[in-house]
Amino acid sequence: MPIAGNNTIAPVQPLFFATLAELDAWADVPSRKFEDILPYVARNETDATTGNKGKLLICHDYKGGYIESPFALSYTFNFWSTCDTFVYFAHQRVTVPPPGWISAAHRQGVKMLGVLIFENSDAQADLLQLFFGPLPDSALSSLKGDKQSASPPSLPFSSHYARVLAELAYQRGFDGYLMNFEWSLPGGISMARALAAWVSLLREELWKRVGPHAEVVWYDSVTALGYLSWQDRLNAYNLPYFLSSTAFFSNYTWSTDYPTQTVQYFNSLDPNILEIFNDFNANSPPKSLQLNDVQVGVDVWGRGTFGGGGYGTYRALEYVGPQTQGLSAALFAPGWTWETKETNSDRTWEQWWDDEVSLWAGLRPGFVLPPSLAVYKQRRREQPKVASDPYKPIAEFFSIKPPPDPSTLAFMTIFSPGIGRAWWVNGVKVWDGTAGNTWTAGWQDVERQTSVGDLVWPVPKLEWNNGSTEGATLPNCTVDLALDDAWNGGSSLLLSVSDPAGLSQASIIANAARSVFVPIQSLSLTGGIPYVATAVYKLQNIKDGVTVGIGLKVVPLSVTSTIDIKIDDAKNQNGASINSNGDWTGVGAQVTVSSSEHTDVALGIVITITQTTAPTTDGGSLFSLLLGQMNVFSFPSPNSSLSWQSTLLWADFAALPNTAADEQKTATTLGDVNGTLTWEVEISLLPEDPETHPISGPEDPIPVFGQVPADDSWVEKFAYWNIYAQLLPPGSGPSSTDVRPADAVWIGTSGVDYGGDVGWRSGRFIVVGDNVVQQLPQVTGAQVLRFYVQGFSERGDVTPWSDVVSFDYSLNFTT
Repeated sequence: MPIAGNNTIAPVQPLFFATLAELDAWADVPSRKFEDILPYVARNETDATTGNKGKLLICHDYKGGYIESPFALSYTFNFWSTCDTFVYFAHQRVTVPPPGWISAAHRQGVKMLGVLIFENSDAQADLLQLFFGPLPDSALSSLKGDKQSASPPSLPFSSHYARVLAELAYQRGFDGYLMNFEWSLPGGISMARALAAWVSLLREELWKRVGPHAEVVWYDSVTALGYLSWQDRLNAYNLPYFLSSTAFFSNYTWSTDYPTQTVQYFNSLDPNILEIFNDFNANSPPKSLQLNDVQVGVDVWGRGTFGGGGYGTYRALEYVGPQTQGLSAALFAPGWTWETKETNSDRTWEQWWDDEVSLWAGLRPGFVLPPSLAVYKQRRREQPKVASDPYKPIAEFFSIKPPPDPSTLAFMTIFSPGIGRAWWVNGVKVWDGTAGNTWTAGWQDVERQTSVGDLVWPVPKLEWNNGSTEGATLPNCTVDLALDDAWNGGSSLLLSVSDPAGLSQASIIANAARSVFVPIQSLSLTGGIPYVATAVYKLQNIKDGVTVGIGLKVVPLSVTSTIDIKIDDAKNQNGASINSNGDWTGVGAQVTVSSSEHTDVALGIVITITQTTAPTTDGGSLFSLLLGQMNVFSFPSPNSSLSWQSTLLWADFAALPNTAADEQKTATTLGDVNGTLTWEVEISLLPEDPETHPISGPEDPIPVFGQVPADDSWVEKFAYWNIYAQLLPPGSGPSSTDVRPADAVWIGTSGVDYGGDVGWRSGRFIVVGDNVVQQLPQVTGAQVLRFYVQGFSERGDVTPWSDVVSFDYSLNFTT
């Protein structure tokens, strides 16, 4: 996904479970772990990810969940560097996060949680079943008194669903659950004690099955006495559930003194009761629940939330104090920016993006806060409005947390917010996905989402390269996401550079170069490891008399850091493909941090501007730059005598069983051709002559050929696969070509969300004839339907057409 057409593809597994009986039905049928979901990789431990600062959980609850469509624009979340945990929320008994959302979160080092919820009267039967497990008829008879049995000394409970839920999280690739028990317990305090114990069992099972990073977050709802009562803070009525979990999520109708009371109450607890022991991982040291494991709820819709939500969310976060008093925040339903204006017929996606950036990163140029924000409502027990109340975006309350170390998970961005209006491959538009005239026309695929640059919004922060230039005025720079041009995917980062109005002609000497650094993306690098960094860009609208040079640079993220970072442009070709095509140009460098620890850095571009004449005093545009792609990964191998390449080995297509196209290879139209395209990749070691050290004898301690690295870092991984189709007459020659055949049309990309989980195979694509028929011409008689498979690697390389694999499927069209 995205895919050409308008017919969705059914998921290979249930999206969610409305009842525990449905969950049991799934558990009774053996299923395989989803291998194609990107696994969770922890961020490096730096000042941003450790210490006593507050964290951020986001509970998205977007229109009830599961409404994403590959054929329309919709809400996506993009500010992952502020976030530690993301909850995909839906009002189902068991919410399973969609694979695309899981991979998007994991790419940024964020944990993704599902939900176990009991709300309303229809949850009572399932709530009891949670304790007892699925009961056979004989056990039911016993409980009804039909048979004599010993009475248990207290309310019994089973670990059955703790095991099943842990297995579900393991197989579907997510990292735990939010517990939402919004119903009173009929068994009172005895049942509450059993529930707290069951939650601790779930925590243990998740640690055992998913890993020590797994989370169980308790939502402030039913009390330790068994009745439903939202406390709006941590206190004695919900403490037992917090001690059985890994985090606590308070309700959001708190008054302004509650966060401070929460801190005081937490500090009064005996540290011994806060200890959590993980018996399933001997290498995982015991941990203790911390103050930042307490998350204060804030509703972005403002329902009972101090500050009124929306653009007043910062007022609530001021009292939470993530940076000052160490409490964490749990933001509920941030899709507010989309849902509140979704029905506006004259709205554009770009307008929504301005709203979203202004809420999260800071006010966009020209953005005006709503007049209603000035109305500061006071409720019971709330402190009066302060004299100065400047607006603050959400990100200002949290540290920037870079994605996982590129030596562990290659950093790759095509600046995709998870939506688009078309699709590009190496700068060539291969598909126009817009249909209709609504502002939501386009495609959505959260699995294709990458970072949009976490250091560049709301406006780029330019600085002089290699020190300050005394008295000089920096150029102006604005940033946008361009959906009308891209290198790969559906969008690119658009930087527009201009001279500020009123700039003195004497301030810029003709023919003298100005060099500025533009930070784009935060990263965390390990000292001593050589990294390769690459970027692809396109210059546009260059003013007459202006020349522009582009390079890469990496600097410490902290302005007080004295760590040295070495940039070697001369080695940019070693291990990296510097892509260029038409107006698109590639640059690259080797980067090494001279530190023994992890270092947070800023990856950006250096822009060198030379003008043959002095600027006019009214300023004006100098040029614009599209940044299409950035990649950072660890140097492939320290062994200069060994390299390798990945090559597509084969492709195959199997029509759906019991169809005309399967049995007789006949079809009325292409719409009848439905099936599965699969393929496999091989790895070839180079050079062809492997002997690098002649063996001198049986005791020679030096290997006869170079060894591959001990881990799998040398195995090329693919982010997705582009799929094409072509109709040819029978007897057509082989598909070997250096360029895409003119009549081969793009029909989609691979993806787990619609059947791309493949077990041991490298890839799978579900072919839907009703989609293909919209892309290829109608024909009659004997024809060959040729499929092409083209990879896009995590290091940013597109498989050249000379190495693309194809499969020919012979058909006879009857009409």
